[in-house]
Amino acid sequence: VGERQIDRILGRMVEMQGNRSEITRLADGLTRVLVPGALGLAGLVAVAGTALGLPAEESLLRALSVVVIACPCALSVAVPVTFLSFAERAMGRGVLFRSPATMEQAGQLRNLLIDKTGTLTRGEPAIIEAVTDDGVAEFELRALAAEAEAGIDHPVARALQDPAQGPEHGIHRRREGRGVIITRPDGSEVRVGSRRWLHEAGVGVPGLATRSSQAASGATQIHVTRDGDWLGCFALGDPLRPAAAATVESLQARGFSLRMVTGDSVDPARRVAAEVGLAEDAVEAGCRPEEKADHVLAAQSRAPTAFIGDGINDSVAMAAADVGVAIDGASHAATSSAGLVVARGGLPALADALGLARSARRRMRQNLTLAVVYNGAAIPLAVAGVIPPSAAALAMLASSLSVMANAARP
Repeated sequence: VGERQIDRILGRMVEMQGNRSEITRLADGLTRVLVPGALGLAGLVAVAGTALGLPAEESLLRALSVVVIACPCALSVAVPVTFLSFAERAMGRGVLFRSPATMEQAGQLRNLLIDKTGTLTRGEPAIIEAVTDDGVAEFELRALAAEAEAGIDHPVARALQDPAQGPEHGIHRRREGRGVIITRPDGSEVRVGSRRWLHEAGVGVPGLATRSSQAASGATQIHVTRDGDWLGCFALGDPLRPAAAATVESLQARGFSLRMVTGDSVDPARRVAAEVGLAEDAVEAGCRPEEKADHVLAAQSRAPTAFIGDGINDSVAMAAADVGVAIDGASHAATSSAGLVVARGGLPALADALGLARSARRRMRQNLTLAVVYNGAAIPLAVAGVIPPSAAALAMLASSLSVMANAARP
């Protein structure tokens, strides 16, 4: 096993994946009991019937009826046909269930642990407020920032860029770790970057507590200076995904318990939690990948739990959960470890999928019950000679068709 963080994450993923659903295990267990039991009962009927004075042909026909009636077709297809029916409906809504076990487990979830960046939010910074010095117009501040960041492929740079503006000729640009410096054709020097980076360069940046509630509330601040003079700053935030707040409210109304588990710091996490309607005590911030998995395991001790995320740092938690959910736009690692993948539609599609999973689980149990009741009622009739082999074959076919019809109904 490697010593890198990625190696530890992948190791935990392999360790935690791979389980089977309760209903599937139950169906398999019943099948393992039914088949040898039916064969043994058929042999007993043949021997006992002859011993009790029945003609040998009659005894053999009754034994054959028992074998035909006890064919586990309906029992074997009860779960798979339901899964296929509901999986097709989910795929039409942009959601992939990887297995019947995932669908069944999704149908009994109670706890939803959800990542912040890229899951509740878009995962791309955007300007939420601009603060300018006296005498500086906002459009001028935006133009200088866009000029400085033009052509740079970085999330913060993309938030400040003007899509219609490309790199201009005659501008010397130097990109550093926490900012960018350009020298314009008129000889002026423009710096765009963090407060600390500008402070290290000897550029003074004023406090913003009285100027901006957003910039002072923990949002990422990007400052703009020209020739050592502070011109203003941008407060960058990560916008919520469409309908994130409405979906959280809907899930809570349906009885799900939601918690945010994120690697981000406390202030941004609590701000997003407030925007989507989560309480402060429902936020776990600053979590490493292994700590996310620990939160999942703690929640699992109380009720079935899902983890919803999009990044490689979410993969361990997704593998540890009863159901790992990869939201659209997720990394390859997250998608690989997820049992439920939302390919399109975002959080509203996930909410629909969880509703489908609950319906599918009820239908699986109904089909399994139908199959058990059929065998329980028909086998004694076959032993008694009420059902001949030809009728037993039709009854066996009818039971399988009834299971399939129940799975396919709306």
